[in-house]
Amino acid sequence: MYMIAAVFSCVSSFFIGTADFKSRSVRLLWFLCLFAGLAVWSFLHYGYPDFLYYTGINWFIVLLYIATLKGYLYLKYGSQAILLDTFLGKGDVIMLLAIAPLLPHVGFIVFVTASAIIGLLLHFFYYRSRQQTLIPLAGIQAWMVIPTIAYRILFT
Repeated sequence: MYMIAAVFSCVSSFFIGTADFKSRSVRLLWFLCLFAGLAVWSFLHYGYPDFLYYTGINWFIVLLYIATLKGYLYLKYGSQAILLDTFLGKGDVIMLLAIAPLLPHVGFIVFVTASAIIGLLLHFFYYRSRQQTLIPLAGIQAWMVIPTIAYRILFT
């Protein structure tokens, strides 16, 4: 069951990443499949109390991240920039909530930071030359889930 949940999560991540890179839109079903797979995998890997603790803390981190970003955008751009859709898509937020069971909170912060850095590098070296302003952050995070699960299986 443990490996089935890991494979299910990796397949869901692959489809999220592919859809986000190709069309910048991902079906909600894939996010739900990813969350379900990671929830089962995390429950079996960490146990019930740690699964709830890590998921809850990570959801709080996501909410704090969004509130901080929203406050920054409000201070920088004024009341017209209250909506996050301009800077952070709904899929990116849903992806952050879906991968919450994957890692303990410190690992989650490192994961989110690393994916943001990769997104910025991708923007500066690839998308900027093509005059695109959108970064497929959910796709980057989805594809980073696959090696993260492999690492957690092999080394923890």
